[in-house]
Amino acid sequence: DAATVSGLDRNDEWEFDENDDPTPIENDHGGVEGGITTGEPIYGEVTLHAPTSIPSKQTTVDWESGEEKTVQVTGRHDPVLPPRAVPVVEAMAALTITDFMLLSGRINPDRLDGQPGEYDTDYHPSRPE
Repeated sequence: DAATVSGLDRNDEWEFDENDDPTPIENDHGGVEGGITTGEPIYGEVTLHAPTSIPSKQTTVDWESGEEKTVQVTGRHDPVLPPRAVPVVEAMAALTITDFMLLSGRINPDRLDGQPGEYDTDYHPSRPE
């Protein structure tokens, strides 16, 4: 969808909510603008491709001999990904966001001891402590 619409369709206008906090009118950008989360729910789209180990005969190249050969896969060797897709994608999104928070200095890596309340607003990796 994002590849088929104009930038105007993915651009959100902003307004002040009832608490005078800035908020996007829609959430067409998926909760991220310019690589920064807006505080809105983050969403995206994922596409899975069909399994590639199919039992049909296929032409390939033997890299050592340089000859074309025919191969035919027997059995199924691809994992069944669709049931696992949602937790895998959610976990990778969480890891990626956490990684960027560490890189940006929003999380101080020296204080990752698992204790709550360790958010350090004064920490930034480019400033000495």
